[in-house]
Amino acid sequence: PTKESIDNNILSAEELLSWADDTLSRKLTNDLFNAVVSAGQSLLMELGYLPPVPKEVAKELMEIAVKQQHLLTEEDVKKLDDVVVWFKKIDHGEISKVSGDEYAKKYNEAKEVVDKILKVIEKLREQKGLPKPIVDETILKGKNKEKEETYVPRGENK
Repeated sequence: PTKESIDNNILSAEELLSWADDTLSRKLTNDLFNAVVSAGQSLLMELGYLPPVPKEVAKELMEIAVKQQHLLTEEDVKKLDDVVVWFKKIDHGEISKVSGDEYAKKYNEAKEVVDKILKVIEKLREQKGLPKPIVDETILKGKNKEKEETYVPRGENK
């Protein structure tokens, strides 16, 4: 092996670590962002409103689902908005690293909000005599229908 070959390999290793970190901080957080936004938009559509742009979802939920309809709590909407704001900070480079613990906390908040919104939509449809949304329960329950669990990342958290 040449010095040049060794240097190229170590450079490749460093780049791969950087990409792995970027995947956590961008891709996974993007999925949480999209989950809460989609859930919020779904509830607003169920109530007869057009789905707002992502940055307006929390504001419209607060006005309609909390203040007018009393379907969600302010805390529910705050959790949704926290995930949206957190993702935007990551997307705009204001936050460059995301720890496993931080991701797990946001994941659990997002899951709570999505689960609650699904229950609200189910209740609204039941009141209207309509069928429940078609949802794969195994996905919502972490593939374990019998036991509700909180997400805890594996490995060392920094």
